[in-house]
Amino acid sequence: MKASEIKKLNKKEIDEGITLDLVNSKGVTEKASPVLFEKAGEIYKLIKCATGFWAIDATGAYVKESGKYKVFPQRDCIIARARYLLLYSEVEKQQEVEKLYEQRKKKAQDALAKYRKNIDATIRRCNGDLDWMVGALISASPNPEAAKAKYDAETEQYKELLPKIEAEYAECEKQLSEGNITGLLCFFGIEKAPGLDEPLMTARYDNADEMRIAVAAFGKQTIDEYAGDMEKHIARLRVEQRY
Repeated sequence: MKASEIKKLNKKEIDEGITLDLVNSKGVTEKASPVLFEKAGEIYKLIKCATGFWAIDATGAYVKESGKYKVFPQRDCIIARARYLLLYSEVEKQQEVEKLYEQRKKKAQDALAKYRKNIDATIRRCNGDLDWMVGALISASPNPEAAKAKYDAETEQYKELLPKIEAEYAECEKQLSEGNITGLLCFFGIEKAPGLDEPLMTARYDNADEMRIAVAAFGKQTIDEYAGDMEKHIARLRVEQRY
C-alpha cells in the first residue's frame, strides 16, 4: 500500500497514537494485513479489488454492505494497518520470528538429508554396488578402457575422502542438534556467512561496541529477549528489518 499518499492525520488518528512515521513504515507499506478499522474492533485481512480492498473476518466471511462486498478505500486500509501495528506489532513480529526460524531450520534439515543421501551413494560406489550399472555404461562408451580407468581412479579418490566426509556429516548432525542453523546454512552455501558489513547479524553479546549498534537499532528489550538463543536473535533481527 502506498502510505506516502497520506500527508496528514485527523484528530482521532493522532489521539490514538498513530503517527506519519508509523503510517510510512515498512510494516504498513509492504504488508497490507491484518488490519483494525476500530481500536476495539475485529481484526480483518484485506484482499485487493479494482476500487480498493475487501475485508475478510476470522471465519473467512467478507464484510458486506447492502448485500454486496463492502469496498474499503486505500486510506482507511492504511490507517487500519497502522492501528493494528500500534496495538499488535509485537504479536505479529513474534509470529514472523517463529515462522522464519522454522523455515531456516527446515532448510538446514533438508540440506543435511541431501548430504546424507549423497554420502550413501558414495559408499555404494566405493563398495562396488554400482559396478553392474556402471559397467554397462562403460561398455557403451567410445573408449571403454579409458572410461574404466577414469571411473576406477575417481572411486579411489572417493574412498580416500570418505572418512573426511563422514566426519563432516557427523559434525553437521551435532551442529543441528545444538541448534546452529546459521552455521549449517552457511556450510551448505544456502546463506552467505555474515560479514563485517552486517554488524547487526554478527553482534556478539560480550562486545560492547557491537551490542551498542544492535541496541540502538532494535532496542534493549528486543535484544535481551533473545540473548539465550542466537538463532531466534537472528530471526528477530531479520524480522525487525521488515518493519
